[in-house]
Amino acid sequence: MDWLDQVLRFTGASFVPFFVLGATLVAVCLERALAIGRARRRLAGLAERVSALIAQTGEIDAAVSFCTAQGGALGRVLCAGLLAAPRSLGAARVAMDAASGVERARLKRRIGLLRLIAVTGVLVGVLGAIIEFVSISFHRCSEDIPHLACLALRWSESFGPAAVGLVISALALAAHRLFATAHERTSGELDAGATRVHRVLAELAPYARAYGARVPIPTASYRS
Repeated sequence: MDWLDQVLRFTGASFVPFFVLGATLVAVCLERALAIGRARRRLAGLAERVSALIAQTGEIDAAVSFCTAQGGALGRVLCAGLLAAPRSLGAARVAMDAASGVERARLKRRIGLLRLIAVTGVLVGVLGAIIEFVSISFHRCSEDIPHLACLALRWSESFGPAAVGLVISALALAAHRLFATAHERTSGELDAGATRVHRVLAELAPYARAYGARVPIPTASYRS
């Protein structure tokens, strides 16, 4: 276990908080990567297929069933809009916007924790460096080592926690930027998919009788 001894010597008293920060960083990154990746996979072509289904059959029930079966963020957004469509096109758009806001918040969950990890990493690193320097200062150097060389050695040893804290902070900030960009891209695709389906509903509104037993969509259009 020589490597563990080296790590403990390098990080000093800050080992436990660094371990917690590192483990939390890895866990958040894995969880967000799986969540956003799963959401993006289910986005692919869903709006186009729902739009084609509505245009071909003219039945909202079939489109709702299809979106429910597909699931995912966009599926829930489209399902909310389709269920509200018989009332009015405006109600459909409002329902889609509300559902989209919920899904965006769900996708953004825990991303802000990465910035907290970055800030905490720096603080723990600086505090750990101060503690290490103070503790090392009480150790007397060998008489064979010059005073300045001994002081420089102590300084270099005390910088270990600060270096680890900066590394953790940099990784956390990079991960935050990566997931924030992915969240913005996914949110834009959610809005684009909802707008596409809403336009199809608006185009078919004059032919509302084609929706069968459901309440007809009013012909008064809602500008998206």
